[in-house]
Amino acid sequence: MKILICSVNWLGDCIMTMPAIQIFKSENPEAGIDVLVKEKLKGIWQIHSVIDNVITYNEDATWNVAKTLKDKKYDKVFILPNSFRSALIPFLAGIPRRTAVAGQLRSILINDRIKLSDKARDGHQSQEYMEIFGNAYSGKLPMPKIKTNQKSALDMLNALDKKDFIGQKIMAILPGAAYGPAKMWPSEYFVETAKKMREQYLVHRFIILGTKNEIDICKEVHSKLDNSINLAGKTSFEQLTSLLSITEITIANDSGGMHLATACGTKVIGIFGITDPYKTGPLGSNSAFLTNDDYPHSRDIPRVSEIATKCLRSITPDQVVEKAKELLC
Repeated sequence: MKILICSVNWLGDCIMTMPAIQIFKSENPEAGIDVLVKEKLKGIWQIHSVIDNVITYNEDATWNVAKTLKDKKYDKVFILPNSFRSALIPFLAGIPRRTAVAGQLRSILINDRIKLSDKARDGHQSQEYMEIFGNAYSGKLPMPKIKTNQKSALDMLNALDKKDFIGQKIMAILPGAAYGPAKMWPSEYFVETAKKMREQYLVHRFIILGTKNEIDICKEVHSKLDNSINLAGKTSFEQLTSLLSITEITIANDSGGMHLATACGTKVIGIFGITDPYKTGPLGSNSAFLTNDDYPHSRDIPRVSEIATKCLRSITPDQVVEKAKELLC
């Protein structure tokens, strides 16, 4: 059985689909699974344990992508994004069974329509993907399985800093968020939290991580924090995941990096403003989130929001340090 998955388009969403994909593979071990994804997210699927091939595309090449898929003769496709285009490509490719949630005027393109239950809609987003994949699994969801290389991460840090990181408790700081300011805790709060964590001997060293678009905010944190290395915009997916895997704990905004950290095995604290942590919070028992429930939460928020900024500022560094102690002890 040849399976295609049309991937979602945000890093965090990709991570939240992985438990359902892994369970589907365990229930269908003979299935070969390929992923169709935009080029920017190719790296994350290349290091996922159950994906056989990664096919990339751009939005200007719908017909060419459809032809490529048609030649591969897939038996079934799971369409995870909600857009019309994401359903059009598999339809043009003639994939016999096309499974997806209907909507966006695309029902005619889908012949295996999924209606999400109230439980899935009201629960964590990972549960929605479980229903799309039709998994019979009813236990605790597995953590995403991605490949990491701890030795290469330590070698990279030692080469950059000329100091031995072995035996050091390292904290990762991810102060950016691709979505924008409405998801960003104040940079000075990250600095204050890190200093308190060091003063209380919870960690020794810091690595600051982010994308090329987050270089400025990462530089700002780095400039105010001794014993830190700033690697924003300097890592591949493979390097980023390996670095996260050697950290004691990661502090992050509600972001793709936060979700990626959970898949790397580090303990994670996610800082949430008015986005909904009960829907899209970090996965697993090694993670936690902080928010202020006095403010309304929603899945859809503007990229710049005065209410979101007030909510984020109401979450103090002391609260984060206390939550870190709970995870680390």
